[in-house]
Amino acid sequence: MSKGRNTILYIGNDQIFLDDLMAFDKVFWPQNTSEVVQLPITREWLQGAHGQIFTRMPQLVFIDFSDGANFKMLNPQFYDLLNFVKKHPLLKRTPICGTFISEEQLAENRNLFASGLSYAYIKGDLYTTLFEDSYYLAFEDKIAFPRYAMASEINLDYQLKMPVVVKNMNADKIVIESDISFREDEEVEGSFNFFEDFSGKKFTVARHTSLSSRNFYLCGQELFIKYAEPWDEVTEDSFLKETVETWVEFNKGRYAKLFPAILLVNDDNLFIYDLTVSGLSGKCDLCFSYELENQFLQVKNNRPTIIMLELDESEMTDEMLATKYRGRKDYLRSNTDALMMLTSFIKTLEYYNPILVLFNSPSKSEAIRKVCGYNSILAHNEKMSTAVIGELISFYQANKKSSVDDDSLSIPLASQKSMAAINIPVKITGLTEHEITFLSSYSLPLFSILKLDEPFEMYLTIMPSIRDLKIVPGFHHYMAFISGTSETRLPILRQFITQLIDHPPKEFKFYPNEVTEVDKEIEGKEIIIEKKEKKVKVERMAVQWVRDEKVKSKL
Repeated sequence: MSKGRNTILYIGNDQIFLDDLMAFDKVFWPQNTSEVVQLPITREWLQGAHGQIFTRMPQLVFIDFSDGANFKMLNPQFYDLLNFVKKHPLLKRTPICGTFISEEQLAENRNLFASGLSYAYIKGDLYTTLFEDSYYLAFEDKIAFPRYAMASEINLDYQLKMPVVVKNMNADKIVIESDISFREDEEVEGSFNFFEDFSGKKFTVARHTSLSSRNFYLCGQELFIKYAEPWDEVTEDSFLKETVETWVEFNKGRYAKLFPAILLVNDDNLFIYDLTVSGLSGKCDLCFSYELENQFLQVKNNRPTIIMLELDESEMTDEMLATKYRGRKDYLRSNTDALMMLTSFIKTLEYYNPILVLFNSPSKSEAIRKVCGYNSILAHNEKMSTAVIGELISFYQANKKSSVDDDSLSIPLASQKSMAAINIPVKITGLTEHEITFLSSYSLPLFSILKLDEPFEMYLTIMPSIRDLKIVPGFHHYMAFISGTSETRLPILRQFITQLIDHPPKEFKFYPNEVTEVDKEIEGKEIIIEKKEKKVKVERMAVQWVRDEKVKSKL
């Protein structure tokens, strides 16, 4: 692969989708500076996926989740792959776009967003919108998006929902991870799925916490659960602490497991693959890095319980180092000097004392402890292996008390009970069938995921704006692409937009009975015509491209 060549990886078995993608890519990169690579989903697909990703280092990944049989069979491995890509230091900025068979399938697996899914698309007859949005997401190049009818300057208050993940919980508090940093003592509203009668809606932000490594979120926080006070009148809607205490006690055997957070420093891609498929990810929160970052941000933000690294004292020239780290200058080699810097940094962090496990160590544990002035060090003279790591994890779980409260439940990511949402108050300023603009007092990172429930459930990905957004003092003005809705529901969204334009409501709410027959006839007419023209153009290009390739193969 030549220097500067872009790679788009498609993981799936849909030949029509692949042909459309290749045709779009050929139009997008007419200079032949890219390639589309397919990885079919089979029972052995995971090994191939890691090999392709390591070899290609793609700038954009599509994963087809719509094959129900394969997805259910390989569900945990899909999560492993997403975590693998988004936690790899050289791949964490690579967008992952998923295709689903229905809104229901996406809703059942919405915790994929916590693992790094950037954009969701419900499969239909036309993929142009998916390709345009995902290429803009990956490359931020100027794309001639269609002209959509827009309800502008509507300025209506609304509560968007930000998907969050539950790390652990007990009857007093819930530890969540998300992309937003709430203020301490702030009161927030949200919804959780622990059990049917968990009706708690209001919570108080207690404090910030360290991040686990199993999710792709930026902030960890404790939320205190607000219950009915003793002097409040008890009604059938009252939310009582005794109800939650009973549920927590009943589920201790199922969820009360100790998941040590492990930062593993290793640049051997094959070893990382072996570790990913070894099953150890179910026993720990595993995150890995090629080398230690010189700012130790992973250590500072994630506060891993255990840090494992393999010492490398071999001589390397500057050219060898540049090749190894792909030109990145923010890494430290895992040698004795880096170990000294790491232990010195750890000592500056209050209430933090991780275990350092050293492999390929030339010295014994006691000697290194004295040199570094740090007691929690275990040194091994052999190279890093999955067997030794598994033994260390088992020993830790058997001998170490939980770092969370004894009555806390640790909710696994694949569980529906880990899915939750926090309400984000916004003022919606504009809406099309493709994007939404809104004001928020919160600072939201680019590419964060939000959820809109009106006129039906849709997901939003915050993007660099393709529109001129007004500056409003005291607020951030955002634009997000709409995803996760099927073509069959678009007419309803168009009706809603028509309603906002012609019959502005006092609240951001769809009133289907107020859309007239004339509205239904004229709304979106220009958009539909333009989309049909674009579809014909792309389909013709796809057919011609496939024919050309077949001719070439016969020459």
